[in-house]
Amino acid sequence: MKAPGARRYPGTTVSAATIHIEPLRGAWVVRDDAEQAPVSEHSDCTAATNAARERARGIGDATVLLHDRYGRVRPVASSSESARRFSRASAS
Repeated sequence: MKAPGARRYPGTTVSAATIHIEPLRGAWVVRDDAEQAPVSEHSDCTAATNAARERARGIGDATVLLHDRYGRVRPVASSSESARRFSRASAS
C-alpha cells in the first residue's frame, strides 16, 4: 500500500525502501519513507547525500531521492554507479 501523498518518480525503480534527502530550516535531513522524523541532520547537501548513500548500502535495496530547495526531486546515483560513469568517461 502506498503512503498518503506518496508519488512515483520517472526513471526510478520500485525498491524495498526509499530514503529522502530534504532541506529543512537551513540544514539538510535524511529521512526514511516510512518515517516523518529525520534519521540524521547535516549542514550541507553533500554530507546528507553521503549519509543517505551509506544508509541505502546498509539496507540493500533502496532508492535515494534528493529534494532540492526548489521542490524538484531526482534520484541520486549510488557511489558505485558514479564511479563506473566516471571511469567510462575518462577512458574515452
